[in-house]
Amino acid sequence: MRLERPRLFTGRHDIIVFVGICLCIVSFSLLQRYETFRHLKQFDDALLDVTVLKQYLKHNKDRRYYVLKLRSDYGVFYTSASPYLRHLVGRTLRLRVWVNRYSFYNHLTEGYLPSKILKVYPRLNAKTVLAHAIASQHQNAQIGELYAALFTASPMSSSLQYQLSTLGISHLLAISGFHLGLISALLYWLLRPLYRHIQENYFPYRSAHRDLFMLVFIVISAYLYFLGALPSLLRAYTMLLIGFVLFDRGIKILSMQTLFLSVMLLLAFMPALFASLGFWLSVAGVFYIMLYLIYFQHQNVYYNLLGVSIWVYLMMLPISLYIFENFTIYHPFSVVASILFLPFYLIASVLHVMAQGGLFDPYLLDYLNVSTHAFSVTLPPYVIITHLMLSLLALRYRYAAAMLLPWSLFIFAGAIHHVA
Repeated sequence: MRLERPRLFTGRHDIIVFVGICLCIVSFSLLQRYETFRHLKQFDDALLDVTVLKQYLKHNKDRRYYVLKLRSDYGVFYTSASPYLRHLVGRTLRLRVWVNRYSFYNHLTEGYLPSKILKVYPRLNAKTVLAHAIASQHQNAQIGELYAALFTASPMSSSLQYQLSTLGISHLLAISGFHLGLISALLYWLLRPLYRHIQENYFPYRSAHRDLFMLVFIVISAYLYFLGALPSLLRAYTMLLIGFVLFDRGIKILSMQTLFLSVMLLLAFMPALFASLGFWLSVAGVFYIMLYLIYFQHQNVYYNLLGVSIWVYLMMLPISLYIFENFTIYHPFSVVASILFLPFYLIASVLHVMAQGGLFDPYLLDYLNVSTHAFSVTLPPYVIITHLMLSLLALRYRYAAAMLLPWSLFIFAGAIHHVA
């Protein structure tokens, strides 16, 4: 008889105690952030050295200007700059910032901070150097930009973002937990034979799973730091760490409790994630994966791969339509693209290491240049509220899960009818 792994939380008391601990942590985190903010606000203006994370041109009536997303020792914020600046992503700037109108809410939510650029340092950061090296393997600038975004989370131009959005594959290019999982699995698979051989000869008493995880964990920690701790990666990174700790202690990990534990701890230590849309979309994606595993899990791994891809697409579609109001006839084919992405990502990674990254360029160009037009599909608030309520009820009631699928199919059919 197969033994059932115990759950992390066995009753309401455990959950209440855990939430209480998280509230204490978030209070301390907010106090620490406020001390940082208070130090920044000592004077009406301040000099900061910042790194440019993103740069894009914006039009406001007759005015054109660049919007810069910057990281400093005081946190991340946005500012505006002259439209005649050169490309600054990856560079370090010396800024004079005026903080007299900068509120604590702005500080927490990566708000706008007026500034003036005093100096541009010539040296690029390591992430940008790697992005340029990857892009240099491609003759087409757009393909180079795509691969740089895929491997280093470099910002994409608005035209490329629009093309990916119309094809419904933006989520594949935005580095997330999916990519982190692939990297972790690949590292584990590559290191396991070598480690097994060494272990059998020198320290057979040690746990191979535990040691291999520590090696993989060190590598992905460095990768996360290198990329700049993206919200979706932070969620996946935390879940991976928590999942291994629970698994190592014989506790069930494929459950909503693991997701709940990860989200609560992340929000407690980093309250700014409350305002991160990318973080919540990432959480929603994992929520629906877990929901699928609760009700529709089968032994056949290939069936599950197809089933979970279709399920997550349909469940996330109402959320995507409500937020972005963007749909094309090519969106459903993103399910196939998601399945094919696994071998593509692994092969493309190896090819770029071998300086042969341009192998798939002709096929990618044909795919990106498919003639299509995005249509605006607007969902009323009651539709998304109903979808979210059914999703939460499905955690406990099977009938709600049974209603979710036809409900999402109905919304999908309405979107197809709108663009047909």
